[in-house]
Amino acid sequence: RPVLLVRRAMYAAIRRSSRTVSFLRGRGACLPVTAVRSLSTPSPSDGAEKPAPDELPAANGDDRSSAGASGEAEEVQALKQQLAEMEEQLKQRHDQLLRAVADTDNIRKRTAIDVESAQKFAITGFAKSLLDVADNLERAIALVPEEVRSGDENPMMRSLYEGVKMTDDQLVKVFNEHGIERLDPVGTKFDPNYHEALYEVSNPAAEPGTVAQVESVGYSLHERCLRPAKVGVVAKRK
Repeated sequence: RPVLLVRRAMYAAIRRSSRTVSFLRGRGACLPVTAVRSLSTPSPSDGAEKPAPDELPAANGDDRSSAGASGEAEEVQALKQQLAEMEEQLKQRHDQLLRAVADTDNIRKRTAIDVESAQKFAITGFAKSLLDVADNLERAIALVPEEVRSGDENPMMRSLYEGVKMTDDQLVKVFNEHGIERLDPVGTKFDPNYHEALYEVSNPAAEPGTVAQVESVGYSLHERCLRPAKVGVVAKRK
């Protein structure tokens, strides 16, 4: 548009100059040829069409375009690098979060197991103290002859036996309520986790490695050995 405006202004000036020359000639004025030419024809400095901004060499525009393109490419590359770094950081944070969650879950499980074990085996010391009482009751029952247990010849001894037997049964019941079990492994396979072998006996009718005799019963607390049973084991056949 600036070029068009310049051109229009120039053409209007030429037309006005031409009209002025015609008017003067019509009045009979005598003008020098150079003057007429100067009025009718624009000077090279005035009439030469100046290059429009749009018609300037395209080198500057190309330089600016290339510079802008290179700047945008560098900015895109920097953003891509920043995005890659953020993705790597996010991946690391995600891995750390998963490990933290796994560690927390393991700690929670171990804590629950420890709490449960503490509740189950909190009475271990007290239970071991009562085992001697149970052994004494069992020995007292074993000392009563069979005829006294079932006969009427000695009612006082029989009543005493029945009282001791009831006490032993009640104690065993309380043991069972708290997870304490009496181990009397006669005829079962020897288990070193629950049995303590005192000697070996020869018994052709029994399978080698089984418990032949029990010298002292054992006890377990929630399937954990509280006291091993002292036993005699059937020896291997030669």
